[in-house]
Amino acid sequence: MTLREEVAEHLFGGSSDLISMRQRLGVTPGGLEGGVLIIHDVPLLDVPVTPLSYQTGYAPRGDDKWLFRIASAVGRICGYAGERNGAIVQDVFPVREDADLPKNSSSQVTFGFHTENAHHPHPPLILGLLCLRSDRRGDCTTFVGDCEMAFEGMSPAGQSLLGSRTFHTAPGKSFMAGTARMHPIRAILNGEPLFQFNVHNTTTDNAAAQEAFVEFVSRLSRSAARVRLVPGDLVLLSNYRFAHSRGPFEAGFDGGDRWLRRFYVLPASVGSTHPEYSFAALLN
Repeated sequence: MTLREEVAEHLFGGSSDLISMRQRLGVTPGGLEGGVLIIHDVPLLDVPVTPLSYQTGYAPRGDDKWLFRIASAVGRICGYAGERNGAIVQDVFPVREDADLPKNSSSQVTFGFHTENAHHPHPPLILGLLCLRSDRRGDCTTFVGDCEMAFEGMSPAGQSLLGSRTFHTAPGKSFMAGTARMHPIRAILNGEPLFQFNVHNTTTDNAAAQEAFVEFVSRLSRSAARVRLVPGDLVLLSNYRFAHSRGPFEAGFDGGDRWLRRFYVLPASVGSTHPEYSFAALLN
């Protein structure tokens, strides 16, 4: 049985479902055209208490094998050298001291719309989020917005401003100080499609461009889909086309809080010796 057949057998019930997954994610010889997929009931091992603080590096779990196998069907799983020591699978959970900060370890505030690693010249092709534990009240909402749809609803002048090289995006707070630099001046729409922005870190000195950016994010918010993850749910989305955000939720910081596993996928064509990334082989 080939790797892709095994993915299909264990998670999708047959090869036709795997083909459907690849079509819905838009994986073609020319690249990723855009898409979102939610897979339910990914087999999980026993989930211990949610950590209370972040550790550096990759802390493997046995059920990570599903993430590696899915990633290998569409590209190459990777980490970024400056982000949590290059961890190829990262934990996401609330931390008390970050409760009201604009980062993924917050809980009391909305973590606004962004594409992953928007500051980087080579952002991930696909973002994957696996839910190990829901928030205690089950009302934490992840919002997924179609950047292409929001962009197409704007005026030609607004579209032109978003396509102009007038924006700076600073590294996210998950990157260690001194390991990443602010991205050179670039456009929010930087390809077809390749949207790169973070509402917390993307800035411009051009007032008209800033106004267009605000309109773009507003359109994105109004049309976004709402997702509430339960244990075993795995979200895969095109990081080139779809942005996401997370609403506030109740956290107790007592081992019972929301806990996700996050991973990135780069195109398979990216070499495994690239100095800015870390790669790993399939887990057995």
